[in-house]
Amino acid sequence: YAKAKEVVASGAAKLSAEMNKTGKVNGAFTQLKKRKIQEANRKAADGARISKDCKIVLGDFRKHLSSVADGSVSLIFTDPPYDEKSVAIYEDVFRDAQRLLCDGGSMITYAGQYAIPAILKMAEPFLKFFWIIAMIQEGSSGRMFGFGVRMGWKPLLWFVKGDGRRENNMMTDLVHSDAPSKDAHPWQQGITEALHCIDHLTKPGELVVDPFLDQGPR
Repeated sequence: YAKAKEVVASGAAKLSAEMNKTGKVNGAFTQLKKRKIQEANRKAADGARISKDCKIVLGDFRKHLSSVADGSVSLIFTDPPYDEKSVAIYEDVFRDAQRLLCDGGSMITYAGQYAIPAILKMAEPFLKFFWIIAMIQEGSSGRMFGFGVRMGWKPLLWFVKGDGRRENNMMTDLVHSDAPSKDAHPWQQGITEALHCIDHLTKPGELVVDPFLDQGPR
């Protein structure tokens, strides 16, 4: 009842009408939450001060990454959607990564455990699989009900362009990360693992790219 009341009180006429028509309160409430998050993100972006060394491009990476020069990127650190309907988009990311990365450059991506075999296969024509970084996240663990698994860690798949890393400085493959707040986006990740990879795999002034800074193309 409380969820339905909030949908009606929001003034979202189309959501209210669809809810009344279908009787699906949870669906309407979820859409309302997404709209509120998107609006909060827009307001935050309007007032944000972005470093002169950073650039945010709004749009589909498959169109806009064409403006980034070949071989100019040292690290791609990203979090594509990996639900069953969306996981095929990894192939597009790998294709762009092959062009963008410098020789020995790295791509590190979050992945769902169930999707790892498919993701590795999609990478084969473009990048070499290098390692898996295990991320242990504080807070409650996720549950994959369809598999009967309570997850205690998340995999970060590490790929390289060429035969191997450009430098072999030691980097641990286990990262303890703070639980993300999820206040900006339902798929929000922590920053600890990103900083860990950037610190070890890039030098000051080098280019890092994330094709899925928000939620990716739809």
